[in-house]
Amino acid sequence: MNEEIKDMYFDALVIGAGISSLYLLHRLRDDLSLNTAILGEGKGVGGV
Repeated sequence: MNEEIKDMYFDALVIGAGISSLYLLHRLRDDLSLNTAILGEGKGVGGV
């Protein structure tokens, strides 16, 4: 895990960077104003 993220507080973590995860991130962050982060194994966007 990135050292910058390790010491931060999040209301929600989204695991994966597929289209559904990106949409969930958008809803949590923009519609509910939650402090969020997304974690994915790859370097770019995409799902299985």
